[in-house]
Amino acid sequence: MATVTHTYVNPIADDPASALAGETLPSHWNAQHVVTGVRDQLTADRTFYVRTDGSDSNTGLVNTAGGAFLTVQKAINEFAKLDGNGFRFIIQIGAGTFSGNIDTSTPFVGNGGFTAELSIFGALFISGVDAAGSTVLTSSSGATLNISANIIVLKNLELQAASVGMYIYGTGTVYFESGVRIGACGNVQISPLTGGSLFVFVPYGIVGGGYSHVYFDGQGIMQHFASPAVCTGVLSFTYFMFATGPCYYEGNAGFDTSGATVTGTRYSISAGGVLNTFGGGPNYFPGDVAGSGGTTTGDGFYG
Repeated sequence: MATVTHTYVNPIADDPASALAGETLPSHWNAQHVVTGVRDQLTADRTFYVRTDGSDSNTGLVNTAGGAFLTVQKAINEFAKLDGNGFRFIIQIGAGTFSGNIDTSTPFVGNGGFTAELSIFGALFISGVDAAGSTVLTSSSGATLNISANIIVLKNLELQAASVGMYIYGTGTVYFESGVRIGACGNVQISPLTGGSLFVFVPYGIVGGGYSHVYFDGQGIMQHFASPAVCTGVLSFTYFMFATGPCYYEGNAGFDTSGATVTGTRYSISAGGVLNTFGGGPNYFPGDVAGSGGTTTGDGFYG
């Protein structure tokens, strides 16, 4: 909270007991007050550091064991208290595995600036250390990432989960920058739901399987252009892409499966789902079983 120092015109105005007694106390002339409801306003970009040897009792401002936070959620909670004043919000995560559910449901205020790679304005930038999977975000239940508000840019992170890797919904928007890897998830890897949007204009890796790689439900949106996703290893899916409801995928970047064996149904469309591959053909999505749906009126669209 903000601290305000001021001088009183009436030297006893801030001490009702002394005022009643008719006292004039110099010690009451100046005071510092913690003003609740006022956000601290940034004067420069703010980076919070997260490390496996950190502590959520630290300030998060120094990249050492005694300065960094332990959890990503702590950094997000601190950003939610600030007025960015047009400056960037950055979370820098060290090497290691970080387990826990991460939620962005509180809208940020005033954060601005551009990310370096895609020039996304006003985003929370979350980055690990490299593109080799040295920084892993995972969870034992629920979703590892719940993106229900704000613009989030991910870079140099591997996403895993015992259940769902990432929900994107509400006013949540996610961009991938380079070095994002989608690892094994017990259920869905990525799920854009009603209102949620995912934009991918750089290469990303798929290094684990799940029930589906992308599961659309409702009015979720995904755009995938410029560079193919690179699949690696033996990847098993029930449905690689699952689109139900008035959701929309569009992309022509494709998927590089030269270094992988991918099994499962390529896609499933129902209830008005749209998978627009710009003529990519029936084998555009990886898998070893033909896709279904998107061929009759009201069923949806594949093309």
